[in-house]
Amino acid sequence: MKNIAFFLFIFLSANLNLFAQDIQFDAYTNWIPQFNNYGELMAGQTKNEQINVSVRIYNQIQPITKWKITARLVDDYKYNNYSIPAEFGLLKFARENVQGNGSNLPIAGPSGFLPLSKYQEQTIISSETVSLQNGFVRTFVFDFQMKGGNHLLTIPNGEYKSAYIINLYKIENGTEILLKSISNANMFAGAHINHNGNHGDQSILLENGSNLFHFKFNTVNDLVTGKSIRKNGALRIKTYNGHELIVKAANQDMRSNITDHTLPVSIIRLDLALNQYSGGNSSEANLLKINTPIQLQSWDQVIATFPNWSSEIVFDLSLSIPGNLPEFNGAKGVYETYIYFVIVPR
Repeated sequence: MKNIAFFLFIFLSANLNLFAQDIQFDAYTNWIPQFNNYGELMAGQTKNEQINVSVRIYNQIQPITKWKITARLVDDYKYNNYSIPAEFGLLKFARENVQGNGSNLPIAGPSGFLPLSKYQEQTIISSETVSLQNGFVRTFVFDFQMKGGNHLLTIPNGEYKSAYIINLYKIENGTEILLKSISNANMFAGAHINHNGNHGDQSILLENGSNLFHFKFNTVNDLVTGKSIRKNGALRIKTYNGHELIVKAANQDMRSNITDHTLPVSIIRLDLALNQYSGGNSSEANLLKINTPIQLQSWDQVIATFPNWSSEIVFDLSLSIPGNLPEFNGAKGVYETYIYFVIVPR
């Protein structure tokens, strides 16, 4: 019985390999989108024709009427110890190239951008009208988009990449049967961040505990009078040319951790004051323009500008919440948001 089982296994494997050889399934990628400035980081970038997937049937096989191609990522887009979540990358069907002597009926890909995932496969092409059979030769071309936003702000320049896994299935009686799979480290998606604000000796440092502002409203009097927190020497800016300093909140609303109640981030007022200036000429500190106080929003607000080179500018930072706010009616629990400070070279 052991010998029979052994030879039966070899026979089936040989047949499967023969069938697999009848289908040539390939893919290759072009380069990834590059982000050079703050505007691109926020808007996102698309790389046209970033991935090409081809199917070629060059021997006589039993036609496969229902089939599909899926895409998944191996992991998030990574560079050293930094990463961009996989779902911020999207694919969009661009076109197909039809060759060979098979059917010329078009195979329409899904409309719009499809989010990629490292957990689930995304169907990028499927057909029930054009069979995979002898003479079928097609290439499907897809655009890749990296969504812009705050997730690209707090990471350094570099090439953030993740490999594709592209699968070809036939579908019989509702069952998906894997025919071919492609994955290698040279077939990747991602983003090349080359942000001009990250070059040179240029940075924003939060110091003296200014990475956390904790407002406690424990009594009715707290709600009536409001709260204010000031941290001296909180924000240290190093630049090598003129710049704008931008601030924004991660979201427009803050949600309670125990109820559905929300508070707008606009209840928080932000104020800057010059603490220290270091540069070639101390009199140039007069060129610094501070545009606060402001109410926080989830969109960009320019809170300071400086037109020249400076070695270092240090700000005191104040956050305050006024009293007698109607938004506090029904408020209960902990509300939080992230605040982003961004240098944009001028």
